[in-house]
Amino acid sequence: MEAGLDRDWLLGKSQWWKLGKGERPPDLRTGETSPPDTWVSSSPRKGGRGWIRQRHEPISSSILIPLAWSPFFLVLTAAPLVFPDRVPNDQEVAALLFSISWVLVLVPLYLARNAQSMSEGGLLSLPFDWQTFALAALVFTVHIVVDPLVGWVSYALFWLAWFRSIGLIQDILTTPPARWLLPIETSDWNSSSLLGPPWEVISANWTTGPLARAQCEHGHLAVGGISRDGDCFLGLTLVHRSGFVQDPFFESKAADTEIRRILSRPPIEYDGLEWPMRLIVPDEEE
Repeated sequence: MEAGLDRDWLLGKSQWWKLGKGERPPDLRTGETSPPDTWVSSSPRKGGRGWIRQRHEPISSSILIPLAWSPFFLVLTAAPLVFPDRVPNDQEVAALLFSISWVLVLVPLYLARNAQSMSEGGLLSLPFDWQTFALAALVFTVHIVVDPLVGWVSYALFWLAWFRSIGLIQDILTTPPARWLLPIETSDWNSSSLLGPPWEVISANWTTGPLARAQCEHGHLAVGGISRDGDCFLGLTLVHRSGFVQDPFFESKAADTEIRRILSRPPIEYDGLEWPMRLIVPDEEE
C-alpha cells in the first residue's frame, strides 16, 4: 500500500483521470510541457537527478458539480417574489434559496483552493466577481426604501455577477494544478545566497513553507520547502492571483512572457540529489 502511495505521489492517482485498474498516468499528459534546456529535469519513470513535475488532484469536478446547481437555486429565488403569498414566509424562503445559490459557488472554490499545497489567499481573492455582487447588494438595500421594482435591477445584477464569476473560474480551470520538485540537501541552505533576482526572499533559512516569490502578471511564482518521509525538496509553482496553484509549464502559460523570462533558468543553479527510488515508477509498470 505504501509503495503504491509513493509511486502515485508524482504521477497522480489513476482515478483522477478515470484510468483502468493498474493503469498509471503517462509522464507527460496533453498540454503539459517541459522546462527549457537550461534546466536539469527528469520524469517519474526516469528518476535520477533534476526537477520533476508533481501533479495535484484536478479541481474541476469538486467545483463544477456544485456550481451546476447554483443557477437552479438562483432562479428559484425569484419564485416567492413573482408569486407572493403562495408559500408561508416567502421572503425567508427567497433569502434561503439565494444563500444556497452562492454557497454552492464560494464554498467549493474555497475548499478546493485550500486543499492545494502552496496555495494562498483569503475569501476575497477567490475567482469571484465581488464588485458586481457588492453593487447588486447595494441596489437591493436601496429598493427597500425607494421602490420594490428596483429589486429586479438588483436581481439582474446578481445574475451578471454569477456569469462574470463563471468566466473567472474558467480561467482557473484552463491550467491544471501542479508543482515542480527537486530533492536537495538542506543543512547549508541559505535562500539569500542561492536565490538571486528576481526572487524576493521570504525566509533565508530552510523551512517547510514559503521561501521566495517572484511577481508576474497574473500572480506570482513561488518557491517553498517540502518534506516527505525524511526527504527534503525544493518546490516551485505558479500561484494565480486568486490563490490557486497552477502548473507553470503548461500550454496555457506559453504566451506569458514574464513567466517565460523568470523561468528561462531554474531558481537555483543546482542539479539536486538523486531521486529516492521509492518515488519512481518501475519500468515494468509503464
